[in-house]
Amino acid sequence: MNLHMLMTNNECDIPVLLVATQAPLEVLHSNAATRFLAGTQMSGYHPGHGC
Repeated sequence: MNLHMLMTNNECDIPVLLVATQAPLEVLHSNAATRFLAGTQMSGYHPGHGC
């Protein structure tokens, strides 16, 4: 098994995210939550505050 899983969800073949396949689930979840929080803060999206 590979140590990293390539996640490609864009229009080219360049992976935009690598996921460690042997990392504990708690670590993966924490990292995902941090990425989502950073993304929503950068976009200016604030749930519950209108558009």
